[in-house]
Amino acid sequence: MSQQINRAILLIGLTLEALEHLVVLPEHRGQGIGSALIKSGLKEAQKINADVFIYAKTRNVYERVGCRLLDHVIQDDSKFGGTGKFAIYIYLWEYKQENADQRKSKVMEERS
Repeated sequence: MSQQINRAILLIGLTLEALEHLVVLPEHRGQGIGSALIKSGLKEAQKINADVFIYAKTRNVYERVGCRLLDHVIQDDSKFGGTGKFAIYIYLWEYKQENADQRKSKVMEERS
């Protein structure tokens, strides 16, 4: 039996960057490594005024760094030899233009 998903997420008019394949080894989780790596990537996106779209299999770390959950999908890969149902979470981290305007003003004040 096939199911059709009758929803779509449209991201129109946004400059987007993608964060792909961030993995922290199990023995090093819970030490802030994943958060630090994500924050570093978000700082780079901020430099180019880009929003970041994230497709993830985990939730908490992205929410802690300010990403907004757009949607999630439950998938079942058991028909293809996988382990069964798992969730995919879709996030967006939005670059705030007002922050850029404040930084520009501050730089202009410092130069004068």
